Amino acid sequence: MPPSWDVQGVGTISNDDVQPTLAIGDVQLQEGNTGTTGAVFVVSLSASSYQAITVNYATADGNATAADGDYVSANGTLTIPAGQASGTIPVLVNGDTKYELNETFALNLSATTNATISDAQAVGTVLNDDSPPTISVADPVFWRATLERPTWSLR
Repeated sequence: MPPSWDVQGVGTISNDDVQPTLAIGDVQLQEGNTGTTGAVFVVSLSASSYQAITVNYATADGNATAADGDYVSANGTLTIPAGQASGTIPVLVNGDTKYELNETFALNLSATTNATISDAQAVGTVLNDDSPPTISVADPVFWRATLERPTWSLR
């Protein structure tokens, strides 16, 4: 009888891949006069991953404020599915007809899983699209006064 041979083997693969990094891009948009417009922030990975990646996000006031109604504050968790290289986070900007300077707010990333953060903050710039106020002056009115030299007399 021939000798017995073991035809089964066990191999171990160690994951030595470096975790991908996350970065978020800035956004600029016109505010509009009514309703809301979406400022869509793109969160990009340095490389796609075989694992789902999550990251928390939250808006923060700049000179655009949620309390003044410039935008709608947002926070939550973005999930980028395995195999994808990016995800998006929408933030609603409120339109108005008030003339003002361009305004900004921030979108901050934190607490990620299966990735590291290389750029944790994006700036949303709301571009003013309203006309400046105008000042008009009615026809000017001129007054004319004549001063005469007083006369003096001694008594």
